[in-house]
Amino acid sequence: MSNATILIGIIYISSYYFYLHQQNTHLLDLKKEIAEKYNKLYLKYFRAKANMFEYVIHHEKNKIIHLTNELKIDMDKQWFSLTYLYHYLSFKEDILGELCIFTTIIVYYILNGTSTFIIPLYHHLTKLTYTMHSILMSYIRWIRLKKDYDLVKPILEEYDERINVEQIDLQYEFQIEDLSFKYKGKREEFHLQYNGCLNFKIGESILITGKSGAGKSTFYDIINGSIPVSDYSAKIRMDNNHKSITTTVHSIEKCRTMVLQDSNMDYRSSIYSMITDIDQDDLKQKRTPEIDSLVWEVIRLVQIDEFIQNELKNDLDQPMENKLSGGQKTRLLLARALYRAHRRCSSLLILDEPDKGLPAETTVTIINNIIKWYRSKGILFLTLHTEQAHLLNFDQILHIDKGTITKIK
Repeated sequence: MSNATILIGIIYISSYYFYLHQQNTHLLDLKKEIAEKYNKLYLKYFRAKANMFEYVIHHEKNKIIHLTNELKIDMDKQWFSLTYLYHYLSFKEDILGELCIFTTIIVYYILNGTSTFIIPLYHHLTKLTYTMHSILMSYIRWIRLKKDYDLVKPILEEYDERINVEQIDLQYEFQIEDLSFKYKGKREEFHLQYNGCLNFKIGESILITGKSGAGKSTFYDIINGSIPVSDYSAKIRMDNNHKSITTTVHSIEKCRTMVLQDSNMDYRSSIYSMITDIDQDDLKQKRTPEIDSLVWEVIRLVQIDEFIQNELKNDLDQPMENKLSGGQKTRLLLARALYRAHRRCSSLLILDEPDKGLPAETTVTIINNIIKWYRSKGILFLTLHTEQAHLLNFDQILHIDKGTITKIK
């Protein structure tokens, strides 16, 4: 009996080893290919995660959920083939193992005449093993679902107030009356205030000036809704179909675009992908002549068309691989903002220091281009480093000094 058992064991091990060796190369090649795709997907969604706050302040709840779901589906899709092959191999191994064990039981019974209770015992043990495996797989699926839920839940809860507010179209004017915001800083209390009514109309460009720490970014944080409406006092009015209604800044998030100072971009990708946020792998499905035309329009506005024509031979799909200068990166960030503003039909555009790293002469040209381009679209707020650009024809100029807002023009 022992010799027969050993022989069966040798046959089982040899058969399994031969089959595994045969499949090993194919599985490793497939795993390497999928790992490369996985890394590309990871980088894509890492960029999306880095921009998550921008999705929130622009009232793009659905984009947050869509990106999370798309990530799960894409990752599962990439690993499905590999998982299937592993499971299929495991299934064949189990079948071979079960046959060997069953044969061993039969041989043992024939040689020793042992009672047939061994067969039902084996059956129940196999069933128990299968049940435990099913429980384990269910637990793993639950863990995955919980991770998906935990990823989205804090974002939606933290911004629940702004996500659920009714959105309106800003068509005529935007007013802030008797603004007052206080908070305790590291050394002293900061107070941002304006007594009176600030009235901003569609077609106007507004320059915000002031030293670093004076309150310019805080003013923008109120306009973009980063600071909750419960933390400051002010009367906010929007004009919707020429009927003045009292509302909050959260009501215009769908028609407002803001460029954050710490906005980031994947500078290794192509110019086209940087501006449009369309991943290189999705260009065939999502690219249209309308988008192409808009991309070239914003490229010319930010004065980077000459570089693309001379250095890239008009090839917008060429990967940059971090070959861009600091000034070129700044212009592309600005181009992406203008692209988004146009695509979202934004009637309120906030550009907080978009001229970092740009020469003065270039800044003046670019900002003048943007003022003219956006005049027919909405209200433009600007904060600029370049002193020469302050001399451009702005409709209003607000100066902020230690939290006090003064209307200069």
